[in-house]
Amino acid sequence: MLYPKPILAEDFLHQSSLKKDVWFALKNISDEALISGGRVYGGGLHKLEPKELGNVLVDLSSIASIGNKLVY
Repeated sequence: MLYPKPILAEDFLHQSSLKKDVWFALKNISDEALISGGRVYGGGLHKLEPKELGNVLVDLSSIASIGNKLVY
């Protein structure tokens, strides 16, 4: 389960479509991006730990209301 930063969570409460927009952006992460963010084990098993998911780039440019709220 993913938890948004507090400022983004507040925006979710006030903009009902924002959560759906973010969901679609996360859903559209390419397989290649997910694979490159994780690790590969000996038999070719690809594994992505929750902390490693933070290294995966997501294109949120289409969601103008987010701005830089996801940047640390």
